[in-house]
Amino acid sequence: MTKKLGILAFVAAVASSAHAITIFQWNFNSVPADGSSSTGSLTPNISLPGAGVLSLVGGTTSSIVSGAGSSDAAPTDNTAFNFTGFETSATGPDRTRGVMFTMPSTGYKNLKISFDQRNSNTAPNTLALQYTLNGSTWIEATSYVTTVGATFSNNKVFDFSTVTGANNNANFAVRFLGAYDVTAGKYVGTAGTYGSAGTVRLDMVTINAEAVPEPATLAAIGFGVAALVRRRKK
Repeated sequence: MTKKLGILAFVAAVASSAHAITIFQWNFNSVPADGSSSTGSLTPNISLPGAGVLSLVGGTTSSIVSGAGSSDAAPTDNTAFNFTGFETSATGPDRTRGVMFTMPSTGYKNLKISFDQRNSNTAPNTLALQYTLNGSTWIEATSYVTTVGATFSNNKVFDFSTVTGANNNANFAVRFLGAYDVTAGKYVGTAGTYGSAGTVRLDMVTINAEAVPEPATLAAIGFGVAALVRRRKK
C-alpha cells in the first residue's frame, strides 16, 4: 500500500505542474495608477521577459478610454484600449484593419486567450480572430458577431490547445480584424449603420498556458516512475 501511495503521490505532483498560469495580460491601466480614464499603458502588465507587443493593423488609430463595465477590478484606474479607422465603405476590402498582439509562447503550451470587448453601435459587428505560427502567414481561428452596442461583453474565450503549432512558438501572435457580416457579405454595424469611425474597445486581454517540461524534467519523471514500478514489483 505504501508503494502504491508513493506512485500516486508522484503522479499527482507531476500533474500539478501542468496547471495553467497567466503568461500575458494587458489591462491598459496606468503604472502607477493616476485615476484618469484617458491615460494608460500599452505595455502588458503581465508578460514573459522581453515579450508582448501590441500594434495596429492596416491604418487603424487608437486611444485609451474608460474601461467601465469590463471585468477589470481596478477601483479607480480602469482603462481600456480603443481602436477605430475601419474601411470607409461597407463593401471595402474584407479583413484588413484591426489590432495585433504579439505574444511568443516559448516554453508554454495549451494556450487560451480571454478578453473583454465593447463595440460602438457603428463598429463592424463581426471581428475575425486570426493567428500566425511563423510571423507572416495568418490563419483564421474564428469569426464572431457582436449584436449589442455600447456595452462590454466580458470574458470572451478562445482555446488554442488544439493548435499544436502554437505551443512553444517564438513567432506566435493573434490579431483582431474587422470582418464582413457572413450573411450580408459586407460590413454591418453592431447596432446601427456601419461607419468607419466606429470603435472597438478591448480590455483584460489575457493568455493562459501551461509550462512545457524541460527535457531533463521529463527524463527524471520517466526514471522516477520506472523506479517506483520496479520497487512495487519486488
